[in-house]
Amino acid sequence: MTVDLKGITLKSLAKNLGGTLPVEMMALFLAKMLGIFRQVHGAGYTHRDVKPHNFVLGDPLDPLDEKLYLIDFGLAKKYRDESGQHLPYAEGVKVKGTFVYMSQYTHMGIEPSRRDDLESLAYTAASLIKGRLPWSRLGHKTVKQRRKLVELKETVSPAEIFEGFPEEFPKFLQYARGLDYYEDPDYSYWQRVFSELAEREASSKRTD
Repeated sequence: MTVDLKGITLKSLAKNLGGTLPVEMMALFLAKMLGIFRQVHGAGYTHRDVKPHNFVLGDPLDPLDEKLYLIDFGLAKKYRDESGQHLPYAEGVKVKGTFVYMSQYTHMGIEPSRRDDLESLAYTAASLIKGRLPWSRLGHKTVKQRRKLVELKETVSPAEIFEGFPEEFPKFLQYARGLDYYEDPDYSYWQRVFSELAEREASSKRTD
């Protein structure tokens, strides 16, 4: 068996930069991430374990490899059947994934779809630019801890989660949460939003 050499995870990158990623960098990464999910979802799969640890940089020995990669498809699952139809809405599904980054619908036992990957992506971004999420330190080993985590995730607004950061971030989280189970996300639109945010941040730094 052979595997490709890749770089460090975004979690490690943030740690190397003092614990967080700059807004400009996170916006650029989000534009790339959304392109990745357009491909993964376009192939008929949902990842179902989106988190900072599962995004890695390109080959550290290849200066031309500037790509971002999504790894660990151990929990990935087809959301379309062989005819290309979206699998039906289902409840009472066993919860799988990483609790801290899991979507609200997944906590409720609803079968994950594309919207859930994007909600987890928003939590990933919040964790990387803020250093942690409001519920990161609660723990999730016991039923009581998990209930408290879910309650906090439901009560803290997107604006509070991204407090002090550009409005594009909370708006993206709100968008992901508002998607219908069967809805096709507008990846291109949000790629443009975050690409433009990155440009504004870069321009602001040059002006300063």
